Amino acid sequence: MSKKSHMESSTPTPVTQSEKIQQTTDNPPPENPVPMGIVRSVSPPLSSAGLSRFIYVLLGLVMLMCGYYFYRALQYKREEGGWWSIGMSL
Repeated sequence: MSKKSHMESSTPTPVTQSEKIQQTTDNPPPENPVPMGIVRSVSPPLSSAGLSRFIYVLLGLVMLMCGYYFYRALQYKREEGGWWSIGMSL
């Protein structure tokens, strides 16, 4: 009989949502201690670069992109037979 009473007591009783919330607020999980030295402060990316350097890099990239598209337009013109054919969609 003791085995049966032991089995009956080990069956879980259903826990309501409000009881779960109450248990969580009463027993919060332990905080994760971070030892000093592992976490260090870092500066945001490009914070040491000046605005003028950013503008020059951006200008350089735009010039490279424009040069590439100009080259592709010249290739397309040569393949199609000239600007007149491209303009007239012939």
